[in-house]
Amino acid sequence: MNTQLAEALVTSMFTLAGGVLVFAVSELSQELLLKPLTAFRKTLSDVSFALVYHANIIASAKWEDSPEKCQEASAELRRLSARIRADAGSIWGYRALSLIGVLPRRVDVSEAASLLIRLSNITGSNGDWELKSEDKRQVGRLLNLEIG
Repeated sequence: MNTQLAEALVTSMFTLAGGVLVFAVSELSQELLLKPLTAFRKTLSDVSFALVYHANIIASAKWEDSPEKCQEASAELRRLSARIRADAGSIWGYRALSLIGVLPRRVDVSEAASLLIRLSNITGSNGDWELKSEDKRQVGRLLNLEIG
């Protein structure tokens, strides 16, 4: 009877330890991979939305005619540039995920973020329509977004 009780206790302890281990691994993977990956995907979606939503302001609005709209579009593009860099930096195993095609290459994210800053800087300026249009296309290509 003693042996059966000991076996039952050992089995229970291993079962409990296994459950705790599975829980810890799932929580760790959620915090280190899934949450940052979800935030990055949301930021990509926000970039796509902002480029489409503010397309008319980015392309042709003059600062003198629409200062509030130009400032709003410019600030959002700048915020998204910073956000996409930060979100990409928070993903563990980013390089491996980009190698298998789950994420854009880090160099592409960096270039897209720089283009968003340039778009932010020239929003509201006269001219530069072709440059603005090309920058938008490049951001879409680099981040694999449907910009239109």
